[in-house]
Amino acid sequence: MTARFDPAVVTTTGLPSGIATPTRQVLTRYESLSLGRLELVTGGGVLTADGLAGCAAAVGDIDATALCKELNADTDVTREPDDESGFARFRAQSVSTAFAVRPDEFVVAYGPTAANAVTHRDAGVQSERPH
Repeated sequence: MTARFDPAVVTTTGLPSGIATPTRQVLTRYESLSLGRLELVTGGGVLTADGLAGCAAAVGDIDATALCKELNADTDVTREPDDESGFARFRAQSVSTAFAVRPDEFVVAYGPTAANAVTHRDAGVQSERPH
Protein backbone atom coordinates (compact mmCIF):
# COMPACT_ATOMS: atom_id res chain seq x y z
CA MET A 1 0.00 0.00 0.00
CA THR A 2 1.26 3.48 -0.84
CA ALA A 3 -0.29 6.73 0.32
CA ARG A 4 0.17 10.44 -0.13
CA PHE A 5 -1.81 12.98 1.83
CA ASP A 6 -2.21 16.67 2.46
CA PRO A 7 -1.77 17.30 6.21
CA ALA A 8 -4.47 20.00 6.14
CA VAL A 9 -7.01 17.37 5.09
CA VAL A 10 -5.80 14.94 7.75
CA THR A 11 -6.20 17.62 10.41
CA THR A 12 -9.88 17.78 9.43
CA THR A 13 -10.65 14.13 8.71
CA GLY A 14 -8.20 12.26 10.94
CA LEU A 15 -5.92 9.36 10.08
CA PRO A 16 -6.82 5.74 9.39
CA SER A 17 -6.70 3.74 12.62
CA GLY A 18 -3.69 1.66 11.53
CA ILE A 19 -1.40 4.67 11.36
CA ALA A 20 -3.14 7.09 13.72
CA THR A 21 -1.60 5.72 16.93
CA PRO A 22 2.05 5.62 15.82
CA THR A 23 1.68 9.04 14.19
CA ARG A 24 0.25 10.53 17.39
CA GLN A 25 3.05 8.92 19.42
CA VAL A 26 5.76 10.55 17.28
CA LEU A 27 4.01 13.93 17.15
CA THR A 28 3.46 14.05 20.92
CA ARG A 29 6.93 12.75 21.81
CA TYR A 30 8.83 15.33 19.76
CA GLU A 31 7.67 18.92 20.19
CA SER A 32 9.52 20.17 17.11
CA LEU A 33 7.20 18.09 14.87
CA SER A 34 3.73 19.35 14.10
CA LEU A 35 1.21 18.03 11.59
CA GLY A 36 0.17 21.61 10.87
CA ARG A 37 3.66 22.54 9.69
CA LEU A 38 3.92 19.69 7.19
CA GLU A 39 3.23 20.33 3.52
CA LEU A 40 3.26 16.77 2.23
CA VAL A 41 3.57 13.28 3.63
CA THR A 42 4.10 10.22 1.48
CA GLY A 43 4.60 6.66 2.54
CA GLY A 44 4.10 3.04 1.91
CA GLY A 45 3.71 -0.15 3.83
CA VAL A 46 3.70 -3.84 3.32
CA LEU A 47 2.25 -6.68 5.34
CA THR A 48 4.92 -9.35 5.77
CA ALA A 49 4.70 -12.74 7.43
CA ASP A 50 6.28 -11.09 10.49
CA GLY A 51 4.08 -8.00 10.58
CA LEU A 52 3.65 -4.54 9.12
CA ALA A 53 6.68 -2.69 7.71
CA GLY A 54 6.99 0.58 5.89
CA CYS A 55 8.26 4.11 5.67
CA ALA A 56 6.87 7.64 5.52
CA ALA A 57 8.59 10.84 4.44
CA ALA A 58 7.35 14.27 5.48
CA VAL A 59 8.31 17.60 3.93
CA GLY A 60 7.52 20.96 5.45
CA ASP A 61 8.64 23.37 8.13
CA ILE A 62 10.83 20.91 10.03
CA ASP A 63 13.57 22.34 12.21
CA ALA A 64 16.22 19.64 11.79
CA THR A 65 18.47 21.10 14.49
CA ALA A 66 15.69 21.11 17.10
CA LEU A 67 14.44 17.65 16.12
CA CYS A 68 17.95 16.17 16.19
CA LYS A 69 18.44 17.70 19.64
CA GLU A 70 15.20 16.04 20.83
CA LEU A 71 16.15 12.69 19.30
CA ASN A 72 19.64 12.87 20.82
CA ALA A 73 18.10 13.57 24.24
CA ASP A 74 15.67 10.62 23.96
CA THR A 75 17.19 7.78 25.98
CA ASP A 76 15.38 5.25 23.78
CA VAL A 77 16.98 6.53 20.57
CA THR A 78 20.52 6.01 19.30
CA ARG A 79 22.15 8.19 16.67
CA GLU A 80 23.84 6.25 13.92
CA PRO A 81 27.06 7.30 12.16
CA ASP A 82 26.67 9.91 9.44
CA ASP A 83 26.76 8.75 5.85
CA GLU A 84 26.65 10.45 2.46
CA SER A 85 22.85 10.75 2.48
CA GLY A 86 22.80 14.18 4.13
CA PHE A 87 20.35 12.90 6.76
CA ALA A 88 21.02 12.48 10.48
CA ARG A 89 19.99 8.87 11.15
CA PHE A 90 18.53 7.42 14.36
CA ARG A 91 17.16 4.11 15.58
CA ALA A 92 14.83 3.44 18.50
CA GLN A 93 15.95 0.75 20.92
CA SER A 94 12.68 -0.51 22.42
CA VAL A 95 10.43 -0.32 19.36
CA SER A 96 11.18 -1.24 15.78
CA THR A 97 11.38 2.32 14.47
CA ALA A 98 14.09 4.29 12.68
CA PHE A 99 14.29 7.98 11.76
CA ALA A 100 16.20 10.23 9.38
CA VAL A 101 16.23 14.03 9.56
CA ARG A 102 17.52 16.88 7.44
CA PRO A 103 16.29 20.46 7.07
CA ASP A 104 12.60 20.43 6.14
CA GLU A 105 12.45 16.61 5.83
CA PHE A 106 11.70 13.79 8.26
CA VAL A 107 11.65 10.08 7.43
CA VAL A 108 10.23 7.51 9.82
CA ALA A 109 10.17 3.77 9.24
CA TYR A 110 8.84 0.83 11.17
CA GLY A 111 9.00 -2.94 10.91
CA PRO A 112 8.69 -6.17 12.82
CA THR A 113 12.38 -5.85 13.80
CA ALA A 114 14.76 -2.93 14.28
CA ALA A 115 16.86 -4.14 11.34
CA ASN A 116 13.75 -4.17 9.15
CA ALA A 117 12.87 -0.61 10.20
CA VAL A 118 16.42 0.55 9.39
CA THR A 119 16.23 -1.09 5.95
CA HIS A 120 12.96 0.72 5.20
CA ARG A 121 14.33 4.02 6.52
CA ASP A 122 17.43 3.73 4.37
CA ALA A 123 15.27 2.92 1.34
CA GLY A 124 13.16 5.99 2.07
CA VAL A 125 16.27 8.15 2.36
CA GLN A 126 17.65 6.75 -0.89
CA SER A 127 14.39 7.48 -2.70
CA GLU A 128 14.68 11.12 -1.56
CA ARG A 129 18.13 11.55 -3.15
CA PRO A 130 18.52 12.82 -6.69
CA HIS A 131 19.33 10.07 -9.19
